[in-house]
Formats: sequence, structure tokens, C-alpha cells
Amino acid sequence: MWLLLYNIALNLYQLAIKIAALGKTLRAVQRQYGESTEHWDKLKGALAERKSEHKTLWIHAASLGEFEQGRVLLDFIFDHYKEYFVLLSFSSPSGYEIRKTYPKAHYVCYLPIDSAKRARNWVELVKPNLFIGIKYEFWYHYFKQLYLTKVPIVMISVVMRQNQIYFKWYGSLHRKILSFVNVFFMQDQQSLESLKSICHNKQIVLNGDTRVDQVLRIAENVKPIPLIENWLNGNKAVIAGSIYEQENLFISKLYKQGIITDKIILVPHQVNDRNIALIASQWGENVLLFSELSIDKIQTCDVLIIDIIGILSNSYQYSSYCFIGGGFGKGIHNTLEPAAFGKALIYGPNYHKFPEAEHFVEHRGGFAFENYTQLVEIIKHLELKENMEVAKNVTGEYIVNNAHSTEKIMNWLTDNKLL
Repeated sequence: MWLLLYNIALNLYQLAIKIAALGKTLRAVQRQYGESTEHWDKLKGALAERKSEHKTLWIHAASLGEFEQGRVLLDFIFDHYKEYFVLLSFSSPSGYEIRKTYPKAHYVCYLPIDSAKRARNWVELVKPNLFIGIKYEFWYHYFKQLYLTKVPIVMISVVMRQNQIYFKWYGSLHRKILSFVNVFFMQDQQSLESLKSICHNKQIVLNGDTRVDQVLRIAENVKPIPLIENWLNGNKAVIAGSIYEQENLFISKLYKQGIITDKIILVPHQVNDRNIALIASQWGENVLLFSELSIDKIQTCDVLIIDIIGILSNSYQYSSYCFIGGGFGKGIHNTLEPAAFGKALIYGPNYHKFPEAEHFVEHRGGFAFENYTQLVEIIKHLELKENMEVAKNVTGEYIVNNAHSTEKIMNWLTDNKLL
């Protein structure tokens, strides 16, 4: 019965994408391409060009965030294991559309929606020697087909929580999916203990978050941004990364009441004309777009909105402390990027899905707030030098102490002769 419901749910999901694509909804149109004959034929063509001596490594990421978690591992394998053809697949347009030309994969594509027929056709065509999945997305038909064809299934950076379907009385099908996996590399102790309670006689390894290696690599190879340096004129800024309207309202109120006196850099979660205009509307004339900066003169506006993609992670080097967006929605965004620079962090209440964010709050490196009064108290707390130093040490030490998880995965894979 549960498999029938699973299949019905995925068929309804595919139907919803088709209907939305007919209405020209951009993400639906993009995702529908992943189900098209054209997409399938291009994949066939790319795989036909594999050298006869090539093995095939299939790496799957749900979206861009999961890709970033596995990026260091992907890059290492691509650079050092030349006998492998590396196939990178995505479920979401947010990953595929940005990384479809990623240079350290031989081919990048969408993963067709899970079904018994598609899974058989996919595994028969791709002929993977190893599958690596990142964090989540446990697909029944794909995993079963890999299991039946004796392809090792490795899941990295996995997080498990007791409220997930795997731990419910109606989660037997999803627990069956877990049984197909050869090894789980878990992000934290709680996840490891949760998974062990339902997965017996499985390789379950406490390994940490591979994103730490990626953000540490960024921080160690940070690039200056001359336009921002010129605008700051030697000062630091409060940086608000991946923010939505709610965070913008809080920050603008802090500024207007004189509680924030530093310059402010705002980075909308979605960089498009509508969101930029919405963010800018709270700041009157005292706001400038990054695209308007000039190296030839110092602009006097106190607020800068980043209206291009790709510089947020490098921008954190200029921050005094950071706001992280998403905490009043489905969940906060990346706290590890600013943590790699040893910054104090502030975010909304929806952070409990992220072990690192919980660690930061517990040890006073990150500060969560639900309302404006709490936010003001946090800012005043961080104005004391000793409190700021504690916060910076907590975030910076977390990165150092949790580095090298990619190396541990590689050692396990080679020791067990999977690579």
C-alpha cells in the first residue's frame, strides 16, 4: 500500500509540474526539461563518449545547497581519479541551472522523477560503478535498482531527526529505502544515534559536515573586492546574507533608531529586480547598488545592496557581525560561510534543522531572536568587546574542529576499495 501511495504522489507531482510548465512558470519549465526526450538524448550522447576504460561515478544533489556540501569531494575525485567518468545530477533547477556547466564533472543533468521504469532505464544507461548521494533524497526505485545491480550506495553529510517519516509508524517504505544503502556518513551524533535505532547491521559513520571543508577553502583563498573596499574606506560593515523582507525590516529599524551605526551590506536571497526594489524601498535615498559602485570615488551612502550573484561568501571578510536570512521562513541559510571568517551570527527562530546553528546558539557564537526587543538586546550584548570575542572564537573554532570530513570519506572509500 505504501509503495502505491508513493508512486501516486510522484505521479501527481509530475502532473503538477506539467500544468505549471504550461502556464510558463519558470522553475516548472526548467524542471520539465529534465523529463524531456531532448534531455534524455543529450545524456545518451554524453555517455556514449565515455572511454571504454572509464568507470562511472554518479553523484546526486537535490539542489545547489547540497551540491556545495559535496563540492570538495567531487572536485577531489575529478582531479585525482582520472579513470572515472563523473556524472552529476540534480533534482532542482536551483542546482542544475547554476551548475550545468560545472567544469569538474564530465556531464551535468537532471534526475528524472522516480519511477520503476525510469530507474531501470537510467541505471541501464548510466551503468554506474558507484553512487554518492548528498544529505537526503532517498528515492525508492533508483536505490532499489542500484541495490539489485550491486552498485554501492554511499550517502554523505546525512542528517536524521526523529520527526522525519523514517521514524513514523507509516514509514516502512522509507525505512526499506535506507536498507539499500551501503554506508551513511552522518553530520552529527544525534543523527547517528537516530539512524542506528532503525538501521541495524549497517555502516553508519560519524563524519561531520563536508560543507565545512568547502567554506574553509573559500576563506583560505579569499579574494579582495576592490569596489567594496573603496566604499568602506577602511571600515567594517554589518552584513546581512540571503535575507528576506522580514530581516530587512528589522535591520532598517535598527539603523533608523541609531542602534546600528556601521555601514550595512544587504544581500537578498533572490537577486532579481523585484526583490532588490523591495529591499531598497525601506532605505530611502541612503542606499546604493553594488552595480553603481565606482572605484574612482567614495560614495557616501551607508547601505549597499548586492545586486549580482556570486560574491556573498567573499564579502563576509569585511563584516563586523552578520545577519543570516531565512529564520522567519522555512529555515536559515548558510551560517558556515561567515563562520569560516570567525564572525558573530544573528538569525531568526527557525534554525533547529541545522546542527551547526544550534551549536552556535548553545555556545554564544550565534544568537537567535523572535522579535525586535530580543534583537536589540543581542546587538547591545555584542557591543561589549569581550562578548564579541567569545562569539567570534566559537564560530571560528567550530570550523577548525570540524574540518577534513572530506578526507575521512576518501580514506573510507579507498580503504574499502570503492574507489
